[in-house]
Amino acid sequence: DARHSIMTERISRRGLVVPNSYLPDPLAHMQVGAVMSDDFQTLPASLSAEELAHRISAHDPEVSRRQACLLADPEGQLAGIVTRGDLLKCAPGATLLQAGSSDLVVAYPDESVAEVLARMFHHDIGRLPVVSRESDLRAVGYLGRAEILVAQRAGADGTPESGWLEEMRRKRREK
Repeated sequence: DARHSIMTERISRRGLVVPNSYLPDPLAHMQVGAVMSDDFQTLPASLSAEELAHRISAHDPEVSRRQACLLADPEGQLAGIVTRGDLLKCAPGATLLQAGSSDLVVAYPDESVAEVLARMFHHDIGRLPVVSRESDLRAVGYLGRAEILVAQRAGADGTPESGWLEEMRRKRREK
């Protein structure tokens, strides 16, 4: 098979996957803080799920541009996350916290994107809050599939220049 060299042929015959490229994973060298969106908002955890569904259907830009919303308690601390899928499955009269999840999987700004992506796969989630190392209850960003894909594309094109992510976010907002 032309896909394998003399160095990898025996490994391949044993059924193991041999990488066909020895380029480093760009996501392993990017920190979450450089990729996350810091343009996020939190909603009161006590807000009714029906109210949020109504705002999404009315195309309220504050809540309709993402698949999930971060939830805050009355003191402004991170309390949970609710996805659009959660809204479809919740009981009538439920609050956002009852509809969503308070058992959060989080990321930290100084972690590698590859590390956090592995955690997302492990927990089968597509987005998560980025929190401060000083307090897991203080959200500092939002990391979803879109931010990771933008970073992956930029990393695959070569070493990103300073300010590349901000420029891509600006272009996306203008669309």
